[in-house]
Amino acid sequence: MGQSPLRWIGRGKGRITLCFEPDLDLLDEPEEEKDEEDGESVEDDATSLFADPEARYDFQTLQRVSRLPAAELSDRLWNGAWGGRLTNDTMTALHKGIENRFRVADEPRAEGDPAPAGRASTPRPGRSAFARWRGSLPYAGNWHLLTARAAAGDLMDKEERGKDRARLLLERYGLLFRELLQREVPALRWRSVFRSLRLMELSGEVLAGCFFEEILGLQFISHHGFRTLQREPGAQAVFWLNAVDPISPCGLPLPGLRGELPHRVAANHLVYHGARLVIVSSRNGKALKIHVPPDDPELPRYIGHLRHLLDRPFQTVRQLTIESINDLDAARTAYVDAFRTCFDVRLNHTEIILCRQP
Repeated sequence: MGQSPLRWIGRGKGRITLCFEPDLDLLDEPEEEKDEEDGESVEDDATSLFADPEARYDFQTLQRVSRLPAAELSDRLWNGAWGGRLTNDTMTALHKGIENRFRVADEPRAEGDPAPAGRASTPRPGRSAFARWRGSLPYAGNWHLLTARAAAGDLMDKEERGKDRARLLLERYGLLFRELLQREVPALRWRSVFRSLRLMELSGEVLAGCFFEEILGLQFISHHGFRTLQREPGAQAVFWLNAVDPISPCGLPLPGLRGELPHRVAANHLVYHGARLVIVSSRNGKALKIHVPPDDPELPRYIGHLRHLLDRPFQTVRQLTIESINDLDAARTAYVDAFRTCFDVRLNHTEIILCRQP
């Protein structure tokens, strides 16, 4: 992210979108920007921190220049980030923010400093208190303002921007239909891009029709996407995704998906082999639905997706407890041997406990 125009952009507190900086003007429409009456003071407050609007500053430099307490500076930076006015050039800043709930811990007092009013005097804090405070500061990466949004322009400019939004979505999904775009920002939803898609269909840039059954209404597809559908499938990859991933079909109100997929929450995961759904993992692995038999030779590859919860560098868990497999007590199923090939396994009466391998 530090070497490309890819950015994470705040979309309200605790929510982000990923976007290339030159495409920022495609995310918001002028009328929507005017509705953000309460965002102006936050943006001005954040903008005043940057002496050079084109430069990038680390947290220590901003603190030295602004002379603000660490907690106040951190609040201003995060408020500006959630308002979409500034960002950080690393994801590490977000990870640290999540760990500390986007707040800075109370600064430890030096020896001899008086206790705050209303509080009893306490001994001088040790190194651990200082480490906790320092670890809560958003030191990672460099903070910088985002490029100002382009002016509205004339009618032709607006039409071209609408087509650019449609192209952005087609590059992302290949196929577009109403239900798919319900989770997008307002400027990228169906009603905002439908007119542009119709114009692109008339010019031959996209195709319209019914390409998938049980999707009600009109569908638009790029020529590249259409050629992909016509090809014979090659080697079938095994991959997993979170239920709230943008590409996840969880939560789409389509008849063919009802009852097959879990709720669209972050603790659920899907494992696919090509187009075939082979595992549904709920509650961070506590409940599994495995759609292949215990002796399937590919099963160790399918269950390997659970390893990321044990090995990932961010919010790692020490062990995973599988309570049920296909609605049966996990430890009493024939799937135990498959887990032993991939993990250090402990069993109790009903559960499989997966431990991180040394």
